[in-house]
Amino acid sequence: GKAVGQQRLQKSGQGQHGRRAQWFHSAGSGAQRESGALFHVPLHGTWSDYTGFTEDRRSQYYENVRAIAMEYGIEMLDLTGYEYEPYFMCDTMHLGWKGWLAVDRALIDFYYDR
Repeated sequence: GKAVGQQRLQKSGQGQHGRRAQWFHSAGSGAQRESGALFHVPLHGTWSDYTGFTEDRRSQYYENVRAIAMEYGIEMLDLTGYEYEPYFMCDTMHLGWKGWLAVDRALIDFYYDR
């Protein structure tokens, strides 16, 4: 789920498990707003399961990254719902063609809907 204080700005594309790529924005908790954006990419779900990095542990990791982005007021594109989407990742940690397509679509939507 979303961390408290986050505001969904944009959604684009839908993952295999019904999750969407989401833009999150937060003014941070008193920290000076930083410029830039973070693409929060998933880990390869099948590979992670095989190596013992469970879905629960990955969810905790993803939530920690979201909290850090919120603390510093970083715009974040959350792609973590695509862990098991075929071709979203090309290996254990790099986006594949479907991953880059989701990023491209989200950036276009974000730019033109601003």
